[in-house]
Amino acid sequence: LLWVFQLVIMPITYQNEKIANIKNVGKIISAEITNENYKEIFDQAAYDNGISIKITDFEGNTLYEADVLAGGSAIPNKDNNLMNQYREMILNSPDNKIQLIAMNDKLHSTTLLYATLIGTPEEPLGFIFLDTSLDPLVSTMNILMKQMFYITLTLLGLGMIISLFMARMISRPIMKITKSAHALWTCWVHVVKNLAWQKF
Repeated sequence: LLWVFQLVIMPITYQNEKIANIKNVGKIISAEITNENYKEIFDQAAYDNGISIKITDFEGNTLYEADVLAGGSAIPNKDNNLMNQYREMILNSPDNKIQLIAMNDKLHSTTLLYATLIGTPEEPLGFIFLDTSLDPLVSTMNILMKQMFYITLTLLGLGMIISLFMARMISRPIMKITKSAHALWTCWVHVVKNLAWQKF
């Protein structure tokens, strides 16, 4: 039951956890962007959380980048029309943030993209783009499915052994009672025959 619960609930829980994690990294980057050691901080955040980071100025020029997805990132380059679309979506968003799930057709991977504005809509300074893969969940699900398969086989085997043991435990008294009843019946028949023979 636990494994079935994990297989059903895990995709939802995993995605929610990834969203919360990527938002938290976004807050860290926003808070530390003026820090002199921001590169070390961002590199560590990218490595620890498996998140690709790109920080651009308002024109789209890259100021900092860490691609931990090895080319599987959904963050577009400056000259990509998608970058302009994302920037427009951020500026038009009520909280100047966007969050969406994107497909990388090249690597056939699913990624979670989160982006936010640096500065204010009146004085925009740039953009923060964060990207993390949702595909590790697939390998986790496969492991759980294999575990559930082997556990099911083990439980079936144990169930059969326990059933045979219980069947023998239950059948022994019944067999004894049956034998006793058969012996009593045989004795009774013998007595009746003797009485009948004596009458004759």
